[in-house]
Amino acid sequence: MNPPIIQTGTIIGVAAVVAAIAVAGAGAEWSPLEEQDGYVVFNHSNLVNLPATHVPAPEAIAKSLACTLAPDEYESIQFGVHAITDGIEKVKVQVECDLPVTVYHRISPAIKEYFEFQPGDAAEIRGWLPSEIHLQRGNVFAALPNGNTVNFWLTFRAAADSKPGLHRGKVRIQPAGKPATEIALAVTVRPFALQRPRSSFGMWFREDMLPKRFGGMGVANETVLGIYRDMAAHGQNACVFYPASDFHPLPPRRNHVLHKLLPLAMEAELLDPNVMSLMLGNIAPDNSPEKLQASIDWLLAETPKQGCAMCSVLARDWSRRKQWRKRNVSVRSCSPSLSRSGAKATIP
Repeated sequence: MNPPIIQTGTIIGVAAVVAAIAVAGAGAEWSPLEEQDGYVVFNHSNLVNLPATHVPAPEAIAKSLACTLAPDEYESIQFGVHAITDGIEKVKVQVECDLPVTVYHRISPAIKEYFEFQPGDAAEIRGWLPSEIHLQRGNVFAALPNGNTVNFWLTFRAAADSKPGLHRGKVRIQPAGKPATEIALAVTVRPFALQRPRSSFGMWFREDMLPKRFGGMGVANETVLGIYRDMAAHGQNACVFYPASDFHPLPPRRNHVLHKLLPLAMEAELLDPNVMSLMLGNIAPDNSPEKLQASIDWLLAETPKQGCAMCSVLARDWSRRKQWRKRNVSVRSCSPSLSRSGAKATIP
Protein backbone atom coordinates (compact mmCIF):
# COMPACT_ATOMS: atom_id res chain seq x y z
CA MET A 1 0.00 0.00 0.00
CA ASN A 2 1.47 3.31 -1.03
CA PRO A 3 1.18 6.00 1.65
CA PRO A 4 -0.81 9.06 0.57
CA ILE A 5 0.18 12.70 0.63
CA ILE A 6 -0.64 13.94 4.10
CA GLN A 7 -0.59 17.37 5.65
CA THR A 8 -0.36 17.67 9.42
CA GLY A 9 -2.57 20.37 10.89
CA THR A 10 -1.34 23.02 13.28
CA ILE A 11 -4.19 22.96 15.76
CA ILE A 12 -3.04 20.28 18.18
CA GLY A 13 -2.52 22.69 21.04
CA VAL A 14 -6.19 23.61 21.36
CA ALA A 15 -7.52 20.04 21.21
CA ALA A 16 -8.02 19.68 24.94
CA VAL A 17 -9.61 23.11 25.28
CA VAL A 18 -12.17 22.55 22.59
CA ALA A 19 -13.06 18.99 23.51
CA ALA A 20 -16.23 20.27 25.13
CA ILE A 21 -17.30 21.78 21.81
CA ALA A 22 -17.69 18.25 20.45
CA VAL A 23 -21.07 17.96 22.13
CA ALA A 24 -22.20 21.49 21.36
CA GLY A 25 -25.05 20.28 19.22
CA ALA A 26 -25.81 17.06 21.08
CA GLY A 27 -29.49 16.26 20.86
CA ALA A 28 -29.98 18.59 17.90
CA GLU A 29 -33.33 18.32 16.15
CA TRP A 30 -33.18 18.08 12.37
CA SER A 31 -35.76 19.24 9.86
CA PRO A 32 -37.70 16.66 7.82
CA LEU A 33 -35.69 17.64 4.73
CA GLU A 34 -32.36 17.18 6.55
CA GLU A 35 -33.49 13.81 7.85
CA GLN A 36 -34.50 12.83 4.34
CA ASP A 37 -31.08 13.82 2.98
CA GLY A 38 -29.39 11.90 5.80
CA TYR A 39 -26.62 14.44 6.39
CA VAL A 40 -25.97 18.12 7.04
CA VAL A 41 -23.13 20.46 6.04
CA PHE A 42 -22.04 23.06 8.58
CA ASN A 43 -19.57 25.91 9.05
CA HIS A 44 -16.62 25.55 11.39
CA SER A 45 -13.69 27.84 12.13
CA ASN A 46 -10.32 26.72 10.80
CA LEU A 47 -8.87 27.75 14.18
CA VAL A 48 -10.91 25.17 16.09
CA ASN A 49 -10.43 21.41 16.14
CA LEU A 50 -13.27 19.43 14.56
CA PRO A 51 -13.35 15.88 15.97
CA ALA A 52 -15.38 13.02 14.52
CA THR A 53 -17.68 13.13 17.55
CA HIS A 54 -18.77 16.73 16.96
CA VAL A 55 -22.51 17.27 16.56
CA PRO A 56 -23.27 20.64 14.95
CA ALA A 57 -25.86 22.98 16.34
CA PRO A 58 -28.71 23.72 13.90
CA GLU A 59 -27.64 27.35 13.61
CA ALA A 60 -24.24 26.22 12.29
CA ILE A 61 -25.74 24.67 9.13
CA ALA A 62 -23.88 26.25 6.21
CA LYS A 63 -25.67 28.73 4.01
CA SER A 64 -22.43 30.02 2.47
CA LEU A 65 -18.65 29.55 2.68
CA ALA A 66 -16.23 32.46 2.52
CA CYS A 67 -12.64 33.54 3.11
CA THR A 68 -10.37 36.50 2.38
CA LEU A 69 -6.74 36.46 1.30
CA ALA A 70 -4.13 38.73 -0.20
CA PRO A 71 -2.28 38.16 -3.49
CA ASP A 72 0.50 35.61 -3.19
CA GLU A 73 -1.17 34.03 -0.16
CA TYR A 74 -2.98 30.84 0.88
CA GLU A 75 -6.15 30.74 2.99
CA SER A 76 -8.29 27.81 4.11
CA ILE A 77 -11.94 27.18 4.86
CA GLN A 78 -12.93 24.33 7.16
CA PHE A 79 -16.42 22.87 7.09
CA GLY A 80 -17.97 19.66 8.35
CA VAL A 81 -20.30 16.98 7.07
CA HIS A 82 -22.35 15.24 9.76
CA ALA A 83 -24.25 11.97 9.18
CA ILE A 84 -27.71 11.78 10.76
CA THR A 85 -28.52 8.39 9.31
CA ASP A 86 -26.79 5.22 8.14
CA GLY A 87 -25.43 4.71 4.64
CA ILE A 88 -23.53 7.99 4.19
CA GLU A 89 -20.70 6.85 1.92
CA LYS A 90 -18.32 8.27 -0.67
CA VAL A 91 -18.88 11.85 0.42
CA LYS A 92 -17.62 13.88 -2.54
CA VAL A 93 -16.71 17.57 -2.52
CA GLN A 94 -16.41 19.59 -5.75
CA VAL A 95 -15.43 23.25 -5.90
CA GLU A 96 -16.18 25.69 -8.69
CA CYS A 97 -13.94 28.75 -8.45
CA ASP A 98 -11.54 30.60 -10.72
CA LEU A 99 -8.85 30.48 -8.00
CA PRO A 100 -6.78 27.33 -7.48
CA VAL A 101 -8.00 25.21 -4.58
CA THR A 102 -6.82 22.00 -2.92
CA VAL A 103 -9.30 19.80 -1.03
CA TYR A 104 -8.34 17.87 2.09
CA HIS A 105 -10.28 15.70 4.49
CA ARG A 106 -9.63 13.82 7.70
CA ILE A 107 -7.28 10.93 7.08
CA SER A 108 -9.12 7.77 6.11
CA PRO A 109 -9.39 5.34 9.06
CA ALA A 110 -7.88 2.46 7.07
CA ILE A 111 -4.82 4.51 6.12
CA LYS A 112 -4.35 5.80 9.66
CA GLU A 113 -4.59 2.23 10.97
CA TYR A 114 -1.99 1.13 8.42
CA PHE A 115 0.45 3.75 9.66
CA GLU A 116 -0.32 3.14 13.34
CA PHE A 117 0.57 -0.54 13.10
CA GLN A 118 3.91 0.03 11.42
CA PRO A 119 6.92 -0.81 13.62
CA GLY A 120 7.82 1.94 16.06
CA ASP A 121 11.21 2.47 14.49
CA ALA A 122 9.52 3.28 11.17
CA ALA A 123 8.60 6.68 12.72
CA GLU A 124 5.31 6.98 10.84
CA ILE A 125 2.20 8.85 12.07
CA ARG A 126 1.92 8.91 15.85
CA GLY A 127 -1.14 6.91 16.81
CA TRP A 128 -2.13 9.07 19.78
CA LEU A 129 -2.94 12.08 17.60
CA PRO A 130 -6.65 12.48 16.77
CA SER A 131 -7.52 11.57 13.19
CA GLU A 132 -8.71 15.05 12.30
CA ILE A 133 -5.23 16.45 12.98
CA HIS A 134 -3.98 14.60 9.88
CA LEU A 135 -5.37 15.96 6.63
CA GLN A 136 -5.28 13.74 3.58
CA ARG A 137 -5.36 15.31 0.14
CA GLY A 138 -8.50 14.22 -1.67
CA ASN A 139 -12.12 15.19 -2.26
CA VAL A 140 -13.89 11.90 -1.39
CA PHE A 141 -14.31 10.49 2.12
CA ALA A 142 -15.13 6.79 2.01
CA ALA A 143 -17.74 6.27 4.73
CA LEU A 144 -19.30 8.29 7.53
CA PRO A 145 -21.09 6.31 10.27
CA ASN A 146 -24.36 7.59 11.68
CA GLY A 147 -23.67 10.33 14.24
CA ASN A 148 -20.14 11.01 13.03
CA THR A 149 -18.58 14.05 11.39
CA VAL A 150 -15.80 14.48 8.85
CA ASN A 151 -13.94 17.75 8.38
CA PHE A 152 -13.05 19.06 4.92
CA TRP A 153 -10.52 21.82 4.23
CA LEU A 154 -10.51 23.98 1.10
CA THR A 155 -7.14 25.70 0.71
CA PHE A 156 -7.27 28.55 -1.80
CA ARG A 157 -4.30 30.20 -3.47
CA ALA A 158 -4.24 33.72 -4.87
CA ALA A 159 -1.36 34.31 -7.25
CA ALA A 160 0.57 37.56 -7.15
CA ASP A 161 -1.37 38.77 -10.21
CA SER A 162 -4.82 37.54 -9.13
CA LYS A 163 -7.65 39.95 -9.82
CA PRO A 164 -8.62 41.77 -6.62
CA GLY A 165 -12.21 41.68 -5.47
CA LEU A 166 -14.87 39.04 -5.01
CA HIS A 167 -14.52 35.65 -6.69
CA ARG A 168 -17.81 33.81 -6.54
CA GLY A 169 -18.29 30.10 -6.93
CA LYS A 170 -20.00 27.17 -5.31
CA VAL A 171 -19.20 24.04 -3.35
CA ARG A 172 -21.10 20.85 -4.10
CA ILE A 173 -21.23 18.09 -1.45
CA GLN A 174 -22.83 14.75 -2.30
CA PRO A 175 -22.67 11.32 -0.68
CA ALA A 176 -23.27 8.40 -3.02
CA GLY A 177 -26.99 7.91 -3.69
CA LYS A 178 -28.00 10.98 -1.70
CA PRO A 179 -29.17 14.43 -2.80
CA ALA A 180 -26.41 16.98 -3.41
CA THR A 181 -25.98 20.09 -1.30
CA GLU A 182 -24.78 23.21 -3.12
CA ILE A 183 -23.39 26.07 -1.06
CA ALA A 184 -22.47 29.54 -2.31
CA LEU A 185 -18.76 30.34 -2.17
CA ALA A 186 -17.24 33.81 -1.86
CA VAL A 187 -13.46 34.29 -1.91
CA THR A 188 -12.25 37.87 -1.63
CA VAL A 189 -8.79 38.85 -2.88
CA ARG A 190 -7.50 41.99 -1.23
CA PRO A 191 -6.27 44.86 -3.47
CA PHE A 192 -2.82 44.81 -1.85
CA ALA A 193 -0.08 42.30 -1.13
CA LEU A 194 1.07 41.70 2.40
CA GLN A 195 4.54 42.90 3.28
CA ARG A 196 7.13 40.27 4.00
CA PRO A 197 7.44 39.77 7.76
CA ARG A 198 10.57 41.07 9.43
CA SER A 199 10.38 38.44 12.17
CA SER A 200 11.68 34.92 11.74
CA PHE A 201 9.02 32.36 10.92
CA GLY A 202 10.32 28.93 10.10
CA MET A 203 11.18 25.59 11.64
CA TRP A 204 12.61 22.38 10.31
CA PHE A 205 13.18 19.00 11.90
CA ARG A 206 16.26 17.05 10.94
CA GLU A 207 15.77 14.58 8.14
CA ASP A 208 16.15 11.53 10.36
CA MET A 209 12.97 12.62 12.17
CA LEU A 210 10.97 12.04 9.00
CA PRO A 211 9.52 8.55 8.48
CA LYS A 212 12.39 6.16 7.89
CA ARG A 213 11.18 5.33 4.38
CA PHE A 214 12.50 8.75 3.30
CA GLY A 215 16.07 7.66 3.95
CA GLY A 216 17.06 9.42 7.17
CA MET A 217 19.89 11.92 6.84
CA GLY A 218 20.42 10.65 3.30
CA VAL A 219 16.97 11.77 2.12
CA ALA A 220 16.99 12.76 -1.54
CA ASN A 221 17.73 16.38 -2.41
CA GLU A 222 14.50 16.54 -4.40
CA THR A 223 12.51 15.67 -1.27
CA VAL A 224 14.20 18.35 0.85
CA LEU A 225 13.80 20.89 -1.95
CA GLY A 226 10.10 20.07 -2.19
CA ILE A 227 9.67 20.56 1.57
CA TYR A 228 11.54 23.87 1.48
CA ARG A 229 9.45 25.11 -1.46
CA ASP A 230 6.27 24.20 0.39
CA MET A 231 7.53 26.06 3.48
CA ALA A 232 8.29 29.14 1.36
CA ALA A 233 4.94 28.99 -0.43
CA HIS A 234 3.11 28.98 2.91
CA GLY A 235 4.82 32.07 4.27
CA GLN A 236 7.86 30.74 6.08
CA ASN A 237 10.96 32.87 5.64
CA ALA A 238 13.65 31.19 7.73
CA CYS A 239 14.90 27.78 8.75
CA VAL A 240 16.63 25.92 11.55
CA PHE A 241 19.53 23.96 10.07
CA TYR A 242 20.47 21.05 12.31
CA PRO A 243 22.81 19.32 12.78
CA ALA A 244 25.40 21.64 11.24
CA SER A 245 28.07 18.96 11.77
CA ASP A 246 31.78 19.41 12.21
CA PHE A 247 33.33 22.21 10.14
CA HIS A 248 36.85 20.94 10.75
CA PRO A 249 39.32 20.72 9.17
CA LEU A 250 38.68 24.14 7.67
CA PRO A 251 37.52 24.86 5.08
CA PRO A 252 34.74 22.27 5.53
CA ARG A 253 34.17 19.69 2.82
CA ARG A 254 30.82 17.99 2.19
CA ASN A 255 29.23 19.58 5.24
CA HIS A 256 25.59 18.55 5.64
CA VAL A 257 24.23 22.09 6.14
CA LEU A 258 26.67 24.10 4.03
CA HIS A 259 26.75 21.80 1.03
CA LYS A 260 23.24 20.30 1.07
CA LEU A 261 20.60 22.09 3.15
CA LEU A 262 21.62 25.72 2.73
CA PRO A 263 21.94 25.59 -1.09
CA LEU A 264 18.58 23.81 -1.33
CA ALA A 265 16.91 26.39 0.93
CA MET A 266 18.29 29.19 -1.24
CA GLU A 267 17.18 27.46 -4.44
CA ALA A 268 13.68 27.19 -2.95
CA GLU A 269 13.73 30.94 -2.13
CA LEU A 270 12.92 30.03 1.46
CA LEU A 271 15.39 32.34 3.19
CA ASP A 272 14.74 36.06 3.57
CA PRO A 273 18.11 37.89 3.67
CA ASN A 274 16.78 40.26 6.33
CA VAL A 275 15.48 37.56 8.67
CA MET A 276 17.49 35.37 10.98
CA SER A 277 17.91 31.63 10.45
CA LEU A 278 19.65 29.30 12.87
CA MET A 279 22.51 26.88 12.33
CA LEU A 280 22.84 24.49 15.26
CA GLY A 281 24.92 21.60 16.44
CA ASN A 282 28.48 20.33 16.61
CA ILE A 283 30.28 22.75 14.32
CA ALA A 284 33.48 22.30 16.35
CA PRO A 285 34.91 18.94 17.46
CA ASP A 286 35.70 17.97 21.03
CA ASN A 287 33.72 20.91 22.43
CA SER A 288 36.72 23.09 21.73
CA PRO A 289 36.14 26.83 22.23
CA GLU A 290 39.11 27.59 19.98
CA LYS A 291 37.82 25.44 17.12
CA LEU A 292 34.33 26.87 17.58
CA GLN A 293 35.69 30.39 17.24
CA ALA A 294 37.71 29.36 14.20
CA SER A 295 34.53 27.92 12.63
CA ILE A 296 32.65 31.15 13.29
CA ASP A 297 35.46 33.27 11.90
CA TRP A 298 35.53 31.19 8.73
CA LEU A 299 31.74 31.46 8.36
CA LEU A 300 31.83 35.22 8.86
CA ALA A 301 34.41 35.57 6.12
CA GLU A 302 32.91 33.09 3.64
CA THR A 303 29.13 33.59 3.64
CA PRO A 304 29.16 37.17 2.26
CA LYS A 305 31.03 35.86 -0.77
CA GLN A 306 28.26 33.37 -1.42
CA GLY A 307 25.28 35.71 -0.95
CA CYS A 308 23.91 33.61 1.87
CA ALA A 309 21.09 34.83 4.06
CA MET A 310 21.63 36.01 7.60
CA CYS A 311 22.26 33.14 10.02
CA SER A 312 22.93 32.77 13.70
CA VAL A 313 25.36 30.09 14.80
CA LEU A 314 24.48 28.75 18.22
CA ALA A 315 26.52 26.27 20.24
CA ARG A 316 26.56 25.26 23.87
CA ASP A 317 28.83 22.95 25.79
CA TRP A 318 26.54 21.42 28.38
CA SER A 319 29.28 19.31 29.92
CA ARG A 320 31.58 22.30 30.47
CA ARG A 321 29.17 25.19 30.73
CA LYS A 322 31.02 26.55 33.75
CA GLN A 323 34.19 26.88 31.69
CA TRP A 324 32.79 28.73 28.70
CA ARG A 325 29.45 30.20 27.82
CA LYS A 326 27.17 30.01 24.82
CA ARG A 327 28.61 31.47 21.63
CA ASN A 328 26.14 33.24 19.37
CA VAL A 329 27.16 35.16 16.26
CA SER A 330 25.21 36.68 13.38
CA VAL A 331 26.34 36.20 9.81
CA ARG A 332 24.77 38.73 7.42
CA SER A 333 24.61 38.50 3.66
CA CYS A 334 26.30 41.19 1.58
CA SER A 335 24.21 40.23 -1.44
CA PRO A 336 20.53 39.90 -0.46
CA SER A 337 19.37 39.81 -4.06
CA LEU A 338 21.21 36.57 -4.69
CA SER A 339 19.63 34.73 -1.79
CA ARG A 340 16.15 35.65 -3.03
CA SER A 341 16.81 34.94 -6.68
CA GLY A 342 16.70 31.17 -6.36
CA ALA A 343 20.30 30.91 -7.56
CA LYS A 344 22.23 27.97 -6.20
CA ALA A 345 24.90 28.73 -3.65
CA THR A 346 28.16 26.85 -3.56
CA ILE A 347 30.35 27.04 -0.52
CA PRO A 348 33.82 25.65 -1.22
